[in-house]
Amino acid sequence: VTVSVLYWMRRVAQCLVRRHVAGVVAALVPPAPSPAQHLRHTATAPVAAAAATETVKQSAVDFDPKTVDVQRLMLVTTQYLKGSRRSRLAAQRLLDCIQARVDDLPTVFLADVSAGAWPTGIFSDTLRVTIRRRIAKGALDLNGADVARVFVSWSKPVAQRSDVVLFKRLGKLLAYNVNDVRDGHLLCEVLQSVHRAGLKPPPGFLALMARRAVALDRIEPLEVGTAVRLLALLDEFHALDTPTCTALVNRVVKRVRGSIEQMLAKRKDSAVASEAETPSEVPETDAASAPSRSADVHCNEIAAAAGLPEDVVAAGHRDNERDVAEASARGTETRDTRWPLTGDPLADVTLSNREVTTILSQHQVSARKLLQVMAHMQEHNLTSPLYSRPIVPLVLPSIQAMHPLEALRWVREGGMKRIVSRRLASSVLAKLAPLDLDFSTQVAIFQAFVSFERHLARKEKRAAEGDETAAETASGAPSTNDKAERDHLNALVSQVLDRLRGIDTHGLQVKPVTDAVTALADLAEMRPAVRDTAVAALPTVVHRYQRFVESGAAKVGQCDDFLEALARLRFDAAEHESSEALAAIKQQRQAVEDRGGNSFDSKVQGSKFVFRELVRANARVEERKGNVEHAVYENVRKCCLARHPMSVLEALSTFEQQFPKALSPSVKREVARALIIALRPGTPTARKETSAKPAKAVPLTVEEFPRFVELARTVGPESLVTAPSFWRFVQERNAMLGNDAGIAQQAKEMLTIFDRRR
Repeated sequence: VTVSVLYWMRRVAQCLVRRHVAGVVAALVPPAPSPAQHLRHTATAPVAAAAATETVKQSAVDFDPKTVDVQRLMLVTTQYLKGSRRSRLAAQRLLDCIQARVDDLPTVFLADVSAGAWPTGIFSDTLRVTIRRRIAKGALDLNGADVARVFVSWSKPVAQRSDVVLFKRLGKLLAYNVNDVRDGHLLCEVLQSVHRAGLKPPPGFLALMARRAVALDRIEPLEVGTAVRLLALLDEFHALDTPTCTALVNRVVKRVRGSIEQMLAKRKDSAVASEAETPSEVPETDAASAPSRSADVHCNEIAAAAGLPEDVVAAGHRDNERDVAEASARGTETRDTRWPLTGDPLADVTLSNREVTTILSQHQVSARKLLQVMAHMQEHNLTSPLYSRPIVPLVLPSIQAMHPLEALRWVREGGMKRIVSRRLASSVLAKLAPLDLDFSTQVAIFQAFVSFERHLARKEKRAAEGDETAAETASGAPSTNDKAERDHLNALVSQVLDRLRGIDTHGLQVKPVTDAVTALADLAEMRPAVRDTAVAALPTVVHRYQRFVESGAAKVGQCDDFLEALARLRFDAAEHESSEALAAIKQQRQAVEDRGGNSFDSKVQGSKFVFRELVRANARVEERKGNVEHAVYENVRKCCLARHPMSVLEALSTFEQQFPKALSPSVKREVARALIIALRPGTPTARKETSAKPAKAVPLTVEEFPRFVELARTVGPESLVTAPSFWRFVQERNAMLGNDAGIAQQAKEMLTIFDRRR
């Protein structure tokens, strides 16, 4: 009802104003001295724009290009561009007058005119060139602020090479006069205009803009939205250093913290007012139950904002009150009974959805932008709770609506380890365990979960010095209040173990398998009940890992991590019938020590390098069920083109032995495409010293050629075996390397079949 009333009041006001504005605008005296600034920094006025358009229509004859008053022309053009209703006739008349009086108009106004939203096809190239020349001629007479405004305006229509040249010269002039700019928001617009134009500014220009923006922030504080945009733009240009990031993050945190404190003060005042309106005496018998009722209200707010079960949050609040009582019994002074450990009211604050929306809209920034700020904080080591506490209450409700992978990226990059409690962390990570994710993502989620467990356990242990009950909880024994957390963890562990048990079927990658076993070992140290379940699923993994090591797919560091994790899990190979596989892995690792540390990885060349890439790509395709990004296939093709075709065929043979009939058709197609490109008919020529081009044909020796043809016939892709160019290559190379009768006969038969098909 309120919105409807406001809407009709606005419509009535428009009708009343529209009757009188037309005559008033026609009789206006010369306006303020800077219509260009009025155009850029005044709100949109559709009524005045409509009146200005009607004035232009009615007095088109009076707008003589030679005698028109410059001030009136600027005023009418400004009002026209600010409006939503634009007449093509009025626009054409205005542009004709502007082109005739271009030498009399200010440079800043001309830049705003070129960036205005004119009707399609009205703004001619001739007028554009004229305005560009006028700006280039008058730019030296402008101060720094006007140069910045022209710079921002001219970035919108940058389309031709001459526009880019002028844009660069304006940038140099702005860098020379940057100290004349007194508005940090204008510098943010300058960087936005550079990004919009698609240009890459030099590092010196970016450093000047960043230093000046930080200096102006001390004089006139920036808005939160402007500071966030500056962080994003400087990071996009790879020019965000730690001092600049610290200054901008301080501004964001200070503004947000002030808003949250004001919101908490309003909440407190409203609570006091409500208590004053409805006074009630609490009996002595109910004095002990009063705190529990307030705690229940607070827990309901937490559950609504963070998506947690109410019983879990209520249990956490009762633990907090218990800690306060025990601290009081020991005689420990706390500055605030609600936050006994820190004394900071923002350490455990929870805002409702309405309050979060109010604060974000007040600062014109979204929760995702604040998540980007936290990512910058993590990158520049600004992970202190003083930086992150004001932002956490604003971003936690939005995590519940995020995609799991995006939430995982924030969990890993945003530095949540130091800023959230155990229950909120488990609530966030419980959302990141859907069943339809690939194994690599599941392992990443599992690693993040275990890292939270280890960090929070150490943190609770340090905070609970002298408290035996809390020390037992921190040492790894879960309390009765952690049932929801244990359920999430058990579900995630069961998913990872199920994938590890089916490793023979899926053929998973080496790195996720190694990371999963290492994370299981870390978790078993904190929760011994997980050890027996994890060990029961490891025999299949050990047998498969032996093949990884023998084929060269596993690196030295991965092999060491795997063996160390098995030792931490106390894996008994003899009991699980894996003694031979584990002994083979250790023997391969010892052989590396005997030959030298780098010999193992240096040996992984040619076919083993291609094999490793095939395993990685095939696992990606199988896990994503065909929904794979194009970069996976691109990497396979580039890898096969960078290696000798003989090495590619040997890698295919090894893959077929390790994983029979498991290579995805899409991956096999990319391998065949790379081989067809590489195996062109032609004589291999030695590369000259002055030539930068590689050899045009593949070199093969007499000993390698029969093996090469045999591999191509047995394990080569079908599209390669049925390609005429391949058999012409075989026929030509056979004639060069000894003219084997069997190979010549086979090549001749295949080429005859192709000729018949034609």
